Amino acid sequence: KKAEAAAKAAAAAEEAKAAEEAKKAEAETAEMMAKLQKSMQEDLEVQKKKEAEEKAAGVVKKAEEPKPEEVKKKRLSAWQERARQIKAVQEVLAPMGLYPATMIDGIFGPMTRKGIQEYQKQKGLAVTGAISQELLDAMGIK
Repeated sequence: KKAEAAAKAAAAAEEAKAAEEAKKAEAETAEMMAKLQKSMQEDLEVQKKKEAEEKAAGVVKKAEEPKPEEVKKKRLSAWQERARQIKAVQEVLAPMGLYPATMIDGIFGPMTRKGIQEYQKQKGLAVTGAISQELLDAMGIK
């Protein structure tokens, strides 16, 4: 009975840890979304100010055709971009045996966090278990 109780306690602790990791991932995603939204708002304000200044100066500007890669990038939502990054990280981790190749799905969960932590240890990076610019650079992900 003691062994069974200890096993249940260990399973509950692991479940609590996984829930904690999921909360951290959600918080990181929310922070990234807030930064992205702020950046987009700042870009919009700069563009509006520039257009107002040009209009006041009487500058007539011919509309430029956006480059296809810029259009495509703007069309991706922040969530899609985050999922793309997660999937790319999983694809780097899988051949190293740090993430199951059959589980690559673009969803940040406990297995992704553990794989990232192990990768960070192996590469001498700060072990956070989070997707950071440092991690993306180390993995060669743009």
